[in-house]
Amino acid sequence: MVTFVGTKVMGTVFETTDRYSGLEVKGCGSAGIICSAHDPIANSKVAIKNIPRLFDSTSLAKRTYREVHLLSNLRHDNVYLINMTDIFISPSQNLYIVTDCIMTDLHHLLQATAKPLECQFIQFFTYQMLPSNILINDNCDLKFCDFGLAREQDAQMTGYVAKRYYRVPEIMLTWQKYTYAVDMWIYGVLGVLWQK
Repeated sequence: MVTFVGTKVMGTVFETTDRYSGLEVKGCGSAGIICSAHDPIANSKVAIKNIPRLFDSTSLAKRTYREVHLLSNLRHDNVYLINMTDIFISPSQNLYIVTDCIMTDLHHLLQATAKPLECQFIQFFTYQMLPSNILINDNCDLKFCDFGLAREQDAQMTGYVAKRYYRVPEIMLTWQKYTYAVDMWIYGVLGVLWQK
């Protein structure tokens, strides 16, 4: 039988199984709080994403389903995805997704750098990059996570895709008809940010 342990994190009770210990707040994602923890079975540090009240909102449930589905099924030699190692629902009906714990994300790296990134890093990151949440490990490998806004090509698309700051004109003006070409927009946006 699984035993759950409640830990107060940023005013919220974080209910994890007793498998995980040493919770530390890493930040807040679009859906909830993210903590790092120690996993004694894998003998590694993991990230645990809390998605509270998942079943109270149809849109949140759909986004979470897409993310879990893609993390479980998307495999490609040239795309490094963050590994989902565990998933569980707590007694209070919150969903927890356990993944690799990665050092930082691209946004924080750009904010922490006093000067523009050197060309070699821009080229290396761009070579690996797809528009999505981008994490960076100690070896400077990029890994992708948070597929809640990912979409498959469909006859009628939704305008609620991509982060608000990165949305392309096609999505803002004719959101029901766009193609995979919108994924290239982020390269230009990030290129401008990197040069600042």
